[in-house]
Amino acid sequence: MLLNHWMKAGLVLLYAILLAFVLSQCGRLGEPALQAPKKAALLPGQTPAKEKGPASVWERAAEHDRESKAYARSKAKRRADHAKLEAHLAVMARTHIPAALEELVETASAFRRKLPGLQHLTKEEQWEREAPGKEALARARALTADYYAADREAQKGRDEPTLHSAVEADALARRIEAFKRGGEAFAALAKPLPPLYGKVPEDLLLKAIEAIARAALPADAFDPCAHDAAACPKPPPPSPPPPPSLTPPPPPPPASVSEGTTGPAFSVAPPPDVPVARPGQRYCVDRWRLEGPYLPLRARPAPGAPPIVQVLPTSCRLTATGGQSRDGRWLELMHDAGYTGWAARGNVRPYR
Repeated sequence: MLLNHWMKAGLVLLYAILLAFVLSQCGRLGEPALQAPKKAALLPGQTPAKEKGPASVWERAAEHDRESKAYARSKAKRRADHAKLEAHLAVMARTHIPAALEELVETASAFRRKLPGLQHLTKEEQWEREAPGKEALARARALTADYYAADREAQKGRDEPTLHSAVEADALARRIEAFKRGGEAFAALAKPLPPLYGKVPEDLLLKAIEAIARAALPADAFDPCAHDAAACPKPPPPSPPPPPSLTPPPPPPPASVSEGTTGPAFSVAPPPDVPVARPGQRYCVDRWRLEGPYLPLRARPAPGAPPIVQVLPTSCRLTATGGQSRDGRWLELMHDAGYTGWAARGNVRPYR
């Protein structure tokens, strides 16, 4: 008995082990296998890269420190460039511009002194004598334009806005007008100009520089047509005629006296062969002679005059006012509804 009991217990245990094994195999077949991703093969001598995790506080602090140093270097460079630009402007106002204005005054004065002796020269030779003055003018204008271009760039780095002095600008404008009227030397106008650079508008200084050159050189020195006919500006070509319009022509002008008046009587007696419309005579629309479905009563005795009202082709409610055109082809009629207008005589007939 005891042996049979132990044999039954062993069989039950073996059955439980087999059942557990079968169930575990079924679970593996029902779920996808989780495999680790394959890593790329390394080349000879290459070390595997370390995976980056979230940056630590110390790494962010180091990055901020590098950015601050880069910004400080950029700011220092901008300040150094601004200082160089301001120094360049100071050198231009102290050295280059006064020298260019002095050269302009010297060439203008020299040309004026030898102007009487240039009368016996040919036109080409006279133009050659004008070249130094024109070159000095071009140099002064170019330096002025360069100064104000650099000044506009320097304004970006200045702590305060750059404002022009209205008092000095007005004084310079009055001095230029007085110089153009004559009686003032070239140097008297040119000498006060360098300290005004940056304080008055650019165009005002250019007017002063050009006034000096124009006061010395001949009137045709700046005319391109006087020296070279090929350089003379050509007139614009005539514009082509507009394409024909598809819109209808405008209505004719208002009727003249010869076409008749809107009053009940003639200012001039009609010709004897024109029938006279008696005031109060009744008229009907002659629908057999109409060009359209209605009879228009027009504002004037003219075919293109705008219509006031459209009358039915069967209407006999028209009364003559006595007015008609001089040739008798238009009658002034009044509709019983109160409208008064002009109708062609051929489109109506007397009421019977």
